[in-house]
Amino acid sequence: ATLEAWDPDLKWNTSWCHAWATSPVFVVVEELMGLKPAAPGWRVIRFSPHMPRELKQASLRLTLPPGRLEAAFENDGRRVLFHVTVPNGATLRFIPETSRYVLSAVDGERVRESRVVTVAGGRHRFELRWRKAHRQQ
Repeated sequence: ATLEAWDPDLKWNTSWCHAWATSPVFVVVEELMGLKPAAPGWRVIRFSPHMPRELKQASLRLTLPPGRLEAAFENDGRRVLFHVTVPNGATLRFIPETSRYVLSAVDGERVRESRVVTVAGGRHRFELRWRKAHRQQ
């Protein structure tokens, strides 16, 4: 549950159970992990992560109309490994944020240039390399 206001003192009749109080969840799913529906019913999932360089790891599980979506990443400051499980019946479209990182491999196969990659349902691994200006020293 999440609170309706940042602090109970800010709203005398605050509640822990209103859907509009879940904005932190929305921010993690859509902005940090970069997961958004690209077609009705999440049949196509847009994946364009925006993780900060300083964040070492994160993971989440979402129940969607086609099934469970799982995403996790590990960041060592030079590269980021994303593990994504896409529900059967859905596809995932990875759209790299090329100003910050380069997509270097998908499911263990090297990628020559960052580009849009589409994968079907199942477990997938995306390897990203931070561009030099964004690497941790």
